[in-house]
Amino acid sequence: MALKRKYLWNVLLMLIDILIVCAAYTVVMYLLYKGNDFIYTGGIAAAELTAYYWTIAAASFIYAAFAVSVGGYNNLWKYAGISEHVMLGASCAASCLIMILLSFFSKGMICKNFGVHFLSAFIIAVAFVGVRIIPRAFHIAAKKLTKAKNGEKIIRKKRLLIVGAGDAARKVVTDIMITDTRYDIVGMVDDDKSKIGQNACGVRVLGNRYDIERICAEKNVDEILLAIPSLPEY
Repeated sequence: MALKRKYLWNVLLMLIDILIVCAAYTVVMYLLYKGNDFIYTGGIAAAELTAYYWTIAAASFIYAAFAVSVGGYNNLWKYAGISEHVMLGASCAASCLIMILLSFFSKGMICKNFGVHFLSAFIIAVAFVGVRIIPRAFHIAAKKLTKAKNGEKIIRKKRLLIVGAGDAARKVVTDIMITDTRYDIVGMVDDDKSKIGQNACGVRVLGNRYDIERICAEKNVDEILLAIPSLPEY
């Protein structure tokens, strides 16, 4: 049952994405060509209408295909971190480039205006990420509302420091933010110097392992969680 529900959600998500692509191109082409010879010259010419249809069809297929290639329809998006959303945005950029390349070889079948493809890609990328973030936001809000209605006692959250700032740590952070209200994540530590001072899923990397004692004292840390899958077992 759960697999069927997940399959139906993925199909629905793909259909929503295709509608987003169609809407984005339609709106952008209308705005950029309104008053010019493309749309408003007492009607739409047959060649222009054909180009519009082919552009919409090609864009729908290409954007959906690239979204599939980066796991756009098989990730648990309520647990997704920044990296997954960046990959989705990158798939939109790649799709835009493919559309531009196709316009050179389509003999007028696909819109050759670069502005149409760039602006549409931006709108599509924002919308793709948005439709995946919004359900998570509603899920968090619904949980808080349910707890407030049930009159659950407000307890002090434990202040948590996470050791590691890789993919595993990002998954842990997202999971805690969505499902576990017992913890307040104060930060992360990681030995990778390039990550120090950066944010991972909204949580700052405060230092490396040698800073743990100082950070615990400064942040009043209650618990430390190791999120390093490659850590050897003893």
